[in-house]
Amino acid sequence: PCNEPLAAPPAEKADSARFLVRITSARKRLLDEDNLAEKYWVDCVRRAGLIPDDDPATTHIEVRQRKCAKGEPERIEIVIEKLPTSACIIGPDGIGSSTGTS
Repeated sequence: PCNEPLAAPPAEKADSARFLVRITSARKRLLDEDNLAEKYWVDCVRRAGLIPDDDPATTHIEVRQRKCAKGEPERIEIVIEKLPTSACIIGPDGIGSSTGTS
């Protein structure tokens, strides 16, 4: 018994969770949308281990900006939501995409 091989560890079940990452830039002067640099923030969230991946099968990314109120400091707000497996995401064009698997 002492010299027998150890049992193989149980295989980890792949997490099929979907995530919504919403990035909101609160700014005194609004930027052109292509200057919001959401890739940087999503990569930070992924590297911090808050989401498993940033590919389209795992993560839906929304980017917004708004003007700061008077006296409000500029900032980046990042909200991460774990979506139910049957969630439907409505895009800016009003067309939904199902996050469930078939």
